[in-house]
Amino acid sequence: MTTAHNSPSALYLDPWAGPVLAFVKPFMTKRNGLRVTRYRWQRQDGLHCCGVVYTSPEAAVAAKRRDARFADVRA
Repeated sequence: MTTAHNSPSALYLDPWAGPVLAFVKPFMTKRNGLRVTRYRWQRQDGLHCCGVVYTSPEAAVAAKRRDARFADVRA
């Protein structure tokens, strides 16, 4: 799977699989009838790390720097 080089990354500490590389991935959705871009943390194998959706990559990085399930968060 290819990843964007400018995408924030981190190690997701999966309780069963151990440390797994994760990236902030954009996706399109609709809000009030308008198409907008939102961001979420996604593991390298394509699974989501958590259900939280962020409005910017910076917000995603700031939140996961405080999350014990993530290590080595890089913007």
